[in-house]
Amino acid sequence: MLFRCTIRPDWLLLFFLVFSSALIAQESVDETENLENLLSDWIEQNPEADAEALAQELLEMTEQPINLNNATREQLESLPFLSPDQKDKLAYFLYRNKTLSSVSELLLCEGMDELSLRRIRPFLYIGKGLQIPEKLDLKKILSRGKYEIRMYTASGLPLRQGLSNAKDSALRDAGKAYLGLPFSGLCKYQYSYGRQLQYGLVLEHDLGEKPLDFLSFHIVIHQLAKINTAIIGDYRLSLGRGLLVASGFSSGKSSSPAALAAVPKLLSRHFSSSESAYFRGAAIDVSVTEHLQLVAFASGRKLDAVLEEGCFSSVRSDGLHRTMNELGQKKSIRQSSTGGRIAFNHNFFQVGANVLYYRFNAFCNPKVKPYSIYNFRGRENLNFSMDYRFRAGAALFSGECAFDKEFHTANYHQLQYQAHPLLNMVHSFRYYSPAYQAYYAAAFSENTRTANEIGWFTGMEFRFFEHFKLDTYLDFFVFPWLKYGVNSPSSGYDLGLELSSYSFDGFEWNLRYREKRKTENLILEDRKGIALCADRTKRQLRMQFIASFGGFRFKSKAEFNQFGIAGSETSTGALFSQECKYTIPNECLGISLQYAMFDTESYDNRIYYYEQDLPGVFSIPAYSGTGSVYILCCKTRPWPNFNCWIRLKHRAYSDRQEVGTLLDLVQGNCLTDFRLGFQYRFSAKSSLSSQNQQ
Repeated sequence: MLFRCTIRPDWLLLFFLVFSSALIAQESVDETENLENLLSDWIEQNPEADAEALAQELLEMTEQPINLNNATREQLESLPFLSPDQKDKLAYFLYRNKTLSSVSELLLCEGMDELSLRRIRPFLYIGKGLQIPEKLDLKKILSRGKYEIRMYTASGLPLRQGLSNAKDSALRDAGKAYLGLPFSGLCKYQYSYGRQLQYGLVLEHDLGEKPLDFLSFHIVIHQLAKINTAIIGDYRLSLGRGLLVASGFSSGKSSSPAALAAVPKLLSRHFSSSESAYFRGAAIDVSVTEHLQLVAFASGRKLDAVLEEGCFSSVRSDGLHRTMNELGQKKSIRQSSTGGRIAFNHNFFQVGANVLYYRFNAFCNPKVKPYSIYNFRGRENLNFSMDYRFRAGAALFSGECAFDKEFHTANYHQLQYQAHPLLNMVHSFRYYSPAYQAYYAAAFSENTRTANEIGWFTGMEFRFFEHFKLDTYLDFFVFPWLKYGVNSPSSGYDLGLELSSYSFDGFEWNLRYREKRKTENLILEDRKGIALCADRTKRQLRMQFIASFGGFRFKSKAEFNQFGIAGSETSTGALFSQECKYTIPNECLGISLQYAMFDTESYDNRIYYYEQDLPGVFSIPAYSGTGSVYILCCKTRPWPNFNCWIRLKHRAYSDRQEVGTLLDLVQGNCLTDFRLGFQYRFSAKSSLSSQNQQ
């Protein structure tokens, strides 16, 4: 297949780099590399996820790491990629060992291994131990923190069709031309005083939009008296297992039982340019007593929708306002929501009750189709749920039971247990009624909505020898009612296997296989009427090698897939890539070069590929067709506290003379994008030790 790729001399470079990366392995692998792998896999398995907000949340955690010698229970709970069992054991270990001298000492903690430590290492540091709390000084809090300004801009050549049409007034009036600038812009400003106070502002516009299309702000207070967190402005919220609301980071479907069992952060600020899945208003999290917790929130937001005669069929979440048609839908309806949570937290069990009410100022009335008869219709809805978590020996039980105002139900229940020190397992059951309605829900699901699904998931994590690990999962799911693109009740399965090595010796590898079967409509050109259904199976195989020495890091990847419909021929796809990264010891200069060539016979064989980008920007496009892509990222620090980034990306296709669709169409088989950014930090003197830890 890959003989059709565009630039054949690049094969020599690719194979040379692959060969060199297999030979070189001396020192430690970049700690952020493991996060990149986890995030790219997570987005691939959860394509509807808000990748930009997820990247921003993890970036904040790396920029404000937790001091292990002064960590609170709430801070440990916020760590991603760890199971609740691991967090409990980590909290006990830190309680028994008051002062640590190295993060590596966590390997002495029960339930902690090298892989888990590598996952959380970017979020931790060793600082001074417990100190006498300072007297609250408002003047000091408002004047002695850290300031940061970050700005990005991006554009591409040749111009998209929408930009080329911008000079034609008739096309602009018809909604066939962009009305804004030929580049995107993003500006972020934030102030932080340790973990006590944060406030920030986000200004953003996308390519083709007019400036300042999106504005976001927030003020956050942490650990003030009995207040755990208080936010005014834009924020994200996650309650229970996501059956009511989950607008923050959640693990989604994963081959790692530890990641699957992780509990997302309850309340966090929204400090990204993402224009969906957030609240705007106020929220507070209070510890009334040592074990009793209260959360209350209220929000009011304007949303994009096509409004006709006081009704709308769906809400647009892409946040794009580039044409007259898109501007006409901007902020056309208003949504108000409020709710709360009361929870009792103990070392061995937790139980909570959640309630959420939301209302639109217009009537939601989607078109009546066989698959949509259970969709939400009306102006308002009420959701409430009970969630729990308790331990029984080596077993950890958790789950949530939720209802809407018509008492349609959704249930998710999970059991995690450690059958052996080297074996960790997770079993979960979910039942989401076809008629269950919850606008903000984002629970573990194969479906795009938290409705119309019954499923059983089993995952296993087995560690053998010294540095080898096997992750496997099997997910069976049934859709009791019709879905979009499926004219009958259907079922399927998702199987995943991953064998990997992990070490601090500079060399890693992993081998992953995934197979998914689902039922979809079978479209036949010579058949009219109701489409028949058929099983569609996609198999994927990925091999990856990582090697490091000194300031160099090499990553080689090969991925193959096969897609087939029952009773017909199969199609295939492949992607080979190589990444080289170099960073000088003082981190004043860093360069990353990626090259990939891909060849897929159809869009169903598309391959998701993680691309290096600027901090806080997460890029993992899906490639199909035949072609190649180059990505060059460069970071420099010309002055203290001032960082600059530049990113160049060039795509070349050999199977087409047009790239993109509709107004994003580009004439020709090549497309070049660039992104430029800078960051400036400055601060006054502070007595907080954490201020100097970045």
